[in-house]
Amino acid sequence: AIQTLITALLDENEKGNLFDFTIVTPYHQSLSSVVGKYKRTQVIPMKVNRLNRAFFLGYKVIRKLFLGRVPYKTAFFHKANKVLKKDNFDFVIYETSDEGFIQAKHHHNEKIIFHIHADFLNEHSYLIDKIKENADYFVCVSDFISGQIFKCGVPKTKIMTLKNAIDITTNMGIFANKNHYRTAIRQKYHIADSDFVVLYCSRLSPEKGVLELIKAVNQLDDVCLLIVGGENFSSNKKTDYLLELEKEVNTSDKKIIFTGYVAHDEVSHYMCAADIAAVPSVCNEAAPLTLLEFRSMGLPTVASNRGGIPEYSNSSSSKFVSTDDNFIQNLSSAILEFKNDHELRAEYSRHAKEGLSDFSYKSYYKRFIQLIEDLKS
Repeated sequence: AIQTLITALLDENEKGNLFDFTIVTPYHQSLSSVVGKYKRTQVIPMKVNRLNRAFFLGYKVIRKLFLGRVPYKTAFFHKANKVLKKDNFDFVIYETSDEGFIQAKHHHNEKIIFHIHADFLNEHSYLIDKIKENADYFVCVSDFISGQIFKCGVPKTKIMTLKNAIDITTNMGIFANKNHYRTAIRQKYHIADSDFVVLYCSRLSPEKGVLELIKAVNQLDDVCLLIVGGENFSSNKKTDYLLELEKEVNTSDKKIIFTGYVAHDEVSHYMCAADIAAVPSVCNEAAPLTLLEFRSMGLPTVASNRGGIPEYSNSSSSKFVSTDDNFIQNLSSAILEFKNDHELRAEYSRHAKEGLSDFSYKSYYKRFIQLIEDLKS
């Protein structure tokens, strides 16, 4: 998601021509199609060779021997800091982890921004004081995350919210051919046209709530659950959690389908096949882009009311459920309500796209411009 958003920002800037961007990124062979593509962006792939890796592996061992009293360093940021030291930038935006950000340095008069995409910082976090010292500003993907940063003791004047975005234009084109994709996907997985389909699109990990969703569907009759992405049960990389999901599915007589990996540009095709979608996270999601994707395809959603989830939808297009002790029953009841009321689904579908233009790439670029203007003043 982060790489996709950065790419969207660069693409919009080619039209807007307001910024000169430099991207410092770990090397990957696919970057060959990007380097030189942009007029207003310089892409610097950082290749870490075996000697670099060996040196910093030794450094890591020394750091452990000294019980962390030696500063944390990685090969990538060692090379990145050389680039930052050589050139003058107005702003340096770090799209990284807390361990990456503690290596941030002021080389000139640049302003350093920590762009935070997840709920991983609190007042007890590793080297939180060093993180606060390194950052001039914290830019967060939801007001919820901004609130979490404020709880760390960061002044409100140093915290801004910049909400994420999706490719609404492409999804509109796919939505125009919804019936075609609906038929194709349902035929592929032997789903009848009359079946009521609940869609889940995310990682298969405990915090995403997919086990609870399966249990909720198991309480209902004539409901099909389509789980898009992640590993499937034929994988040789089964985690303990995937084994737990498999056990739950094997004891069920419901139609529960795992697609396995689906290319990002094909996921919206699967959305066309569903009647509703679910975002059952049991963690504090920072900014669920999947929820925006569902809305762009006119899908009513059942979503947990955790973290930044409510900020990326509204009560007219999503049924928000509590993740309390009755979470599974809450999910089941919300799904059943949609299943039994076609008019309710149609109403939620109509409202799903309201205000969605605020989350377009074009809007994201405009909000980024305003953010930079505010930080310059």
